[in-house]
Amino acid sequence: EPSHPEAPVDTTTFTPDGSSILCVLGDVVHDLDARSLETKREIIIDHDDVRCMAVSKFHIALGDEDGMVSILHMKTFDVVFRGRKHQRGVNSLAFSPDGLRVASASDDATVCVWYARSGSIIICKPFEGFRNSVCAIAFLPDGKNVLSGSWDGKVTQWDAVTGRETKLHWDSGSPVVSLSASSDTNRIVCVVSKRHEMAA
Repeated sequence: EPSHPEAPVDTTTFTPDGSSILCVLGDVVHDLDARSLETKREIIIDHDDVRCMAVSKFHIALGDEDGMVSILHMKTFDVVFRGRKHQRGVNSLAFSPDGLRVASASDDATVCVWYARSGSIIICKPFEGFRNSVCAIAFLPDGKNVLSGSWDGKVTQWDAVTGRETKLHWDSGSPVVSLSASSDTNRIVCVVSKRHEMAA
């Protein structure tokens, strides 16, 4: 029998090389072998309720319901950075394509972009029309622009350095819970709640 965690999983994702599955259960990050599901290593983290996780080839980012974000080294699990990036819960995290920056979205109706290693803020602001939670965030493949989706149903594109809004892609009226862009940036997939619809 493989040894693997059996408690409810808070969030999970593959590592970029596909060799491991990272699972967060309570205050523990489990690194599971992707084939056998055996636990290769685990670490206790200083988070009570992790809501989201993102990975790059260098780092693991974790966000919790108190607005705290931790950056762990992918190979060692050492904490590279830990700090409060939002006043309320963090709903979504995304690394830039080069892995050097992190974007975060929160219940405090703000979105932020910051450097993964230092935690230094590049831009952090509320956006017009985002009166409630910002639920989803994603970098475009060019690394220069970010997509964010709100509980109000808006999907907005904006400059990752200046924060200037460049395009309103969609306004569904239904909460946006997940976003992804195609590699040529010509298509965006948006998942909304309530009706469990997927729009492209």
